[in-house]
Amino acid sequence: MKKRFEVRLKDTSVKKTQISLIVDAFILLGFTILGLVGFLITFQAKTFNIMVILGLVAIGAKEFLVHYDFEGHSLIKKKIKKVTMSADLLRLRNTNSTSLFFDTREVIDAPRIWVTETSRYLQVEFYANGCPNPDNIYRLQKRLTEEFGVPTELIDEYDHATYWIRKGKQTGRKLNNDDFR
Repeated sequence: MKKRFEVRLKDTSVKKTQISLIVDAFILLGFTILGLVGFLITFQAKTFNIMVILGLVAIGAKEFLVHYDFEGHSLIKKKIKKVTMSADLLRLRNTNSTSLFFDTREVIDAPRIWVTETSRYLQVEFYANGCPNPDNIYRLQKRLTEEFGVPTELIDEYDHATYWIRKGKQTGRKLNNDDFR
């Protein structure tokens, strides 16, 4: 069974995260105001405490639903993003704002990456799509091998680069420098 998905590098995750924090603050503020209104009506502190706890539970549920990867490909996506960053395939723009918590650089140009996952291998297709250093998409074999820890083959390099990353246990003995002395 084949699963095909795209690794999106040109997203607005920084903006989404900042907006998410603002929404969380409004949710907590709303539940706090409801708790204060309930306290003023009933004169019981228990009402205020329950509403604040409900607000925190609502924020936790929202964050879980927003950040949980329901497809289950987060490890593969993370490794491929790391490879593209190290191969200098992204053009980033520094924004005027600075943040202690977030990487505020915005991705301007990036390659399109399609991954097909089967039971025996991963097929990763890199399309240049206006990215800087487009010739580097044909030189990712070593980096993909290092990142995934299994041999990688460059299959097609006509208008895009297609790599096969084999799955499964590696057979044979691992060699090191002492074997060649």
